[in-house]
Amino acid sequence: MSFEMQDLVDRLYAALGTPVTLTDRQDRMLAYSSQPLDKTDKVRQQSVLGRHSDEATRPVNDFARHVQSTTRLPADPAAGRLERVIVPLRTQGHIAGLLYLIDPDRRVTDEALERFADEFEAVARQIELVRMPRSTSQAAVRSLLSTNADERQIAVEELKGCLGSPADRPSRTVVLAPPGRDHSMPFWSRVFGARSPWSEIDGLYVYLVTEDLDPDGVASRVRFAGGSGAVSGVAIGIGGSSPGLAEAYLSYRTALRALQLAKSGLTGSNVAAWDTMGSWRTLLSLDRSAAEASIDPRVRLLVASEDGTLLRMLRSYLEREKDNDELATEFHMHRTTLYARFRRLQDKYGLSWEHPEDRLATILGLRITLLYAGS
Repeated sequence: MSFEMQDLVDRLYAALGTPVTLTDRQDRMLAYSSQPLDKTDKVRQQSVLGRHSDEATRPVNDFARHVQSTTRLPADPAAGRLERVIVPLRTQGHIAGLLYLIDPDRRVTDEALERFADEFEAVARQIELVRMPRSTSQAAVRSLLSTNADERQIAVEELKGCLGSPADRPSRTVVLAPPGRDHSMPFWSRVFGARSPWSEIDGLYVYLVTEDLDPDGVASRVRFAGGSGAVSGVAIGIGGSSPGLAEAYLSYRTALRALQLAKSGLTGSNVAAWDTMGSWRTLLSLDRSAAEASIDPRVRLLVASEDGTLLRMLRSYLEREKDNDELATEFHMHRTTLYARFRRLQDKYGLSWEHPEDRLATILGLRITLLYAGS
């Protein structure tokens, strides 16, 4: 029985004096408060003792299946049933569980329940996590990487069992962006380890890797898998290491940033690891709108006016990725023509790439523009 579930029913009983039970949508008993004989009824006693639906409890359960909001179920003396309040617990728009509060004295009001709204939602999320089989831990991974701290903490407890290790075991998040919907999850589970929990989030496949955490080791496994052709067209971002499951969401954030670089093709690889991305980390720590707003006005005009091929050629030139003869050959022009074109660009946009500040401003603007091209 989960502590948070038990804590909720105990707190409700202490505050309202009404015996409480909590079930999931399949009528399985999850937690119950103190049940004094003078405050309960035959139906409640049977549900607690039996912990499942029978002839006495079935009418209540059948009624509850149609409940969409807090509802009173009238008493039925012939069936030995006192009046009770049924409270559905929702998460992400659907009902995960139901609270039953025996309340013949009508102590339970909407105002009284409102004080427990946050706890209702937290327990609903926990019910969803407990409901899933541990071998299919996608819901727990999604919760672990969410922006909600309470949801993450619940997921940590659930995933400890999936990983078979303590919550403080280091991990690294790997995010894959497949070109279509036909990529085999069993294949990637072999690459990252059968015990690596995974989930699908916003069309991306997300793995928590807990073995061989060195980013080069993870990247090597991915590239080795490429021999089968399985990574063709797949962009892969490898996040920074997190000291424990509770911090895995930070690794996930860096994995998403690394994925953006991998998708851009600017490094010549479809795999990018946060730990080895160098100065790209600084640019990707800004959100897209902030990064684009930071571009020098002259460079912003340049990238808006010139074609993508010229921008890629200019970035290679300014960052000295290749010598000028090699660059001219790649873009099918004479070296003199290359220099002349770059001189015209400087004159046209008021830039001087001999000046370190102008050169850096142009490199940053080109990187930001090409990083998000096509996104």
